[in-house]
Amino acid sequence: MGLEKLLEFWTVDGLFARAAQLLPLDLPLLNDPKFMSDRENLTGKSWEKGGLAKGRPEALAAFKGAFEFLENTFFSDDREWILKTSAVWTFHWLTTLPGALPEDYISRQTFPRTFAWIERFDQATRSAAKKASKPKSVLGLEALKMVAASDFVETDEMVDIQDPTGLQKGQEVQVWPVDTGMNNKDKGRLVGLSSHEIVIESWTKDGVKVKIHTLDMGLGLRRLIKMEEEVHRNFDGGG
Repeated sequence: MGLEKLLEFWTVDGLFARAAQLLPLDLPLLNDPKFMSDRENLTGKSWEKGGLAKGRPEALAAFKGAFEFLENTFFSDDREWILKTSAVWTFHWLTTLPGALPEDYISRQTFPRTFAWIERFDQATRSAAKKASKPKSVLGLEALKMVAASDFVETDEMVDIQDPTGLQKGQEVQVWPVDTGMNNKDKGRLVGLSSHEIVIESWTKDGVKVKIHTLDMGLGLRRLIKMEEEVHRNFDGGG
């Protein structure tokens, strides 16, 4: 469990940003103003192609180091899996994205065991998808109605009275991430606070009460605002 959590931190906090820098510059999405605006709003950084191109060599070197790490440590004993899926998804994403990884630098020939692991994951998920029932497509308004009509699973959230922020249950707060998506803030009444999560109670435009859980994030620093006072929190990603 501890190793799995470390791999999750490594993948999310370290590799994901590098993976985003390796998107091929001829990817059609990078010519879509809406997509580019969305990514810039999410990351708080420019996605101008020139900037992406400048960051690519450093990102490639970082990912080669990641492949070397997996090949020469975990897979050096010819094991098939590393726990669950916490470590695989960025590698799977890039190896299935044409043009992301140059074959003369990162390839199946150089890292055979790691590529075999990625392929096993791909085959396992495709096989599971064939056996699973077809998911039902739900529009945004339909999803909102379903959430609004549902009962709360938890009703006994606690606010840790020893929490160093000094925040108390029932106070009006704002919560948002400071690593990505920092322009989008949720406001509501604090109903749960621990080292693993923040839970706030808010309302839809139609006056329906909902609970927003920032659960099992593992993304580093989070910020709470009460009145004009900023309180910085660092979550360990458990939960």
